[in-house]
Amino acid sequence: MPADPPKQRNKACIARQTSLASDISSGLRQDVNARTEFCRKCVSFIQSHHALKIVMPARFSETVFIPEIFYNKKTSVFSLAGGRHEMKHDNSFAVDVMPSVEIRMREMLGHGTAASHACRHLDAGGNRVRARLALDTARILGLPEATNIAVAAASELLHNASLVHDDLQDGDTTRRGQPALWARFGAASALCAGDLLLSAAYAALVSAATSRTGRAVAVMHEAVAATIAGQVDDLSATSDLSFERAIDIAGAKSGPLIALPVRLCLILAEIEDDRHVMRAATLLASGYQIADDLSDLEGDRLAGTTNIVATSINAGHSVSSARARAAAYARAQLAASRDAARTVPRRAGLPLAALADRVETGLAGMRVMEADHAT
Repeated sequence: MPADPPKQRNKACIARQTSLASDISSGLRQDVNARTEFCRKCVSFIQSHHALKIVMPARFSETVFIPEIFYNKKTSVFSLAGGRHEMKHDNSFAVDVMPSVEIRMREMLGHGTAASHACRHLDAGGNRVRARLALDTARILGLPEATNIAVAAASELLHNASLVHDDLQDGDTTRRGQPALWARFGAASALCAGDLLLSAAYAALVSAATSRTGRAVAVMHEAVAATIAGQVDDLSATSDLSFERAIDIAGAKSGPLIALPVRLCLILAEIEDDRHVMRAATLLASGYQIADDLSDLEGDRLAGTTNIVATSINAGHSVSSARARAAAYARAQLAASRDAARTVPRRAGLPLAALADRVETGLAGMRVMEADHAT
């Protein structure tokens, strides 16, 4: 019997995707088990039908985060790339395993009120940057898929725990366009949900079950401790904070959790040389924070919250000069981050370099006028 023409197969595939989404959409917003089952069906569906994307009804996808599922071609740009860094696969197509990461995160959270609140936070979305750093790095190093998923889930759970606690400490009432957990459920409930996310990260990591797991757990603790130290410095910052000190705090607060997925992959690949990873991640974190503060300058100044660009204004720079100074510094940080990333063994730093590309692309879009940088 002759095979169906490609166009006919594609139409049938889209029809099956739409049907799958419609069949399981009922009640999915509130039920943790249903969300997990949806991700499982996504994985099964894509493996069976080579679907490029699960199509969800627009009214539904607006309220529940559904991870995109896609294929990478044999020579493909990294999922985080700005176009400069490429990765070759041995196989013609590689299925993105992010749905499996979503499943693992929710499995580790378990059941109960705190788990429901934590899942609500995860469902609000996010770019899953740290999970994708883990997956891209693990693929380069040739780690088993089960290990990839464990590291990605652990890294993302830990990051989201930090966000829940950060919102509570900073008093931020919204996260990803929705009420922050503490604003919706109270500070005590948010603290419990954040703690559960933190604990679940360790559970996800040890599910890798290799001879190197103990070392990986120790490195995760190092990252948590360093992040806490950076957060303490941020919370204790005063209004006379200098430009340079603000950059140092940004790197210390965010760098450890950006470096973590790459460090964990190196450890599980039995590579101890990760000294360049932390430098690359710290520089990347400060470059990203500057770009973010450039975007949020007006709002942060009105709210009275810490902003790297505002420190230059407080020191006497004009707004245009402060913006240009910050943008130039960010570009230098990102360039140094790429240089450090390229020295990581076995090209495992390429995902970090690709992320630096992406941040710099966004920075270029802000059209900062360097000509105004007079001081």
